[in-house]
Amino acid sequence: MKKPIRILLFLTFGVGTLQLLFSRIFSENLNDFLRGFLVGLSVVLIISGAIYLTRCAVKGEHPLRAGK
Repeated sequence: MKKPIRILLFLTFGVGTLQLLFSRIFSENLNDFLRGFLVGLSVVLIISGAIYLTRCAVKGEHPLRAGK
């Protein structure tokens, strides 16, 4: 897998976590639709990042090191 794709997949976990944190902090200022959309998007990002990190752990690869 190419290095930019690896970095993007690795960052999805962190971005999803930060987005969930900020949507919880500012939940009183957001309407219901936007809050639900942001929480749903952050859950999708967290799950996709966790799947990638689990795949790397099973294969014994470093998540950011480019393969041969």
